[in-house]
Amino acid sequence: YDRFLPANELCGDYYDYILHPDGDFDVVVADVTGHGVASALVSVQIRAIARARGPFEKSPARTIKHLNDFMVANFHRQFLMTMFYLGYRAAGRKRPRIVYSGAGHPPPLLLRAADGAIQELRSQGLPLGVDGGSRYTEGEVELAPGDRLLIHTDGLIEVYDGSRRQWGLDGLKQAMIASASLAGREVIDKMLREARYFSGQRPFDDDVTVVLVERSGAGRKVSLHG
Repeated sequence: YDRFLPANELCGDYYDYILHPDGDFDVVVADVTGHGVASALVSVQIRAIARARGPFEKSPARTIKHLNDFMVANFHRQFLMTMFYLGYRAAGRKRPRIVYSGAGHPPPLLLRAADGAIQELRSQGLPLGVDGGSRYTEGEVELAPGDRLLIHTDGLIEVYDGSRRQWGLDGLKQAMIASASLAGREVIDKMLREARYFSGQRPFDDDVTVVLVERSGAGRKVSLHG
């Protein structure tokens, strides 16, 4: 499930789903610095490269490294991009796994259906475009039936109330727990309502992208609905 709320007509946020020939797939969420036409064009180029490479590359870290090399070589630090790259890997496995890598992106939140605990999927890589020598590592986690993984850009959490207190990851975690009984798209809608309520119903200052990946409670199928 996903929602995309650009602050302007053109923006630097983007998300994508990339299908592999064996049935595995990737989920990409990224955020380019700035707004407007220039940032949007950077996103378009990175999306095209990721789509060309993704179906034939099983390593999110190698894909991110390739994208970083492109940005360093072509944009000379004029633009930076944060990214979270998730790979759902079930082909040839008894149990499907999530393999992920990140480049300076806010940590996605994994809500466990079994006990209601929330885990942050943190990654240490620098944003794309900073340094050609950057190294990117991978993490792995199992997605159990009923688990939900929320990937977002910082526009969702960097909202403030009248006293300049930030909603932040803590506010997002509370909203995610409170919406545990809701259906997929309703979860995202509730989070957006909670963020707006916290800010006094002010519009978001930055682009907002939210993707929710949920494994079906009846089997091993992961639901991805636009």
